[in-house]
Amino acid sequence: MILKESSDCTEYLLDSFPVPMCDNIRIFDVKLIKSEEYRGYIASKKRYFYGVRVQLLTTKSGIPVEFVFMPGSAAQYDNPESAEL
Repeated sequence: MILKESSDCTEYLLDSFPVPMCDNIRIFDVKLIKSEEYRGYIASKKRYFYGVRVQLLTTKSGIPVEFVFMPGSAAQYDNPESAEL
């Protein structure tokens, strides 16, 4: 939040990417977290994963300003104004 407040940029880019803990085949062996909300879908690869999704806010030049870890099932934002970053 400090970087966002100190930046004079008024335009930001919002992106998300998955951070899988394991592949879909090994979901039942996971011991760290046991919740269905961490099971997500990677549309570009057409496969499921178990882990977290990182929402990343950057300046137009690509400098990271803010990030948040969300469960794997969290959807990407279609409307950036609804983001609580």
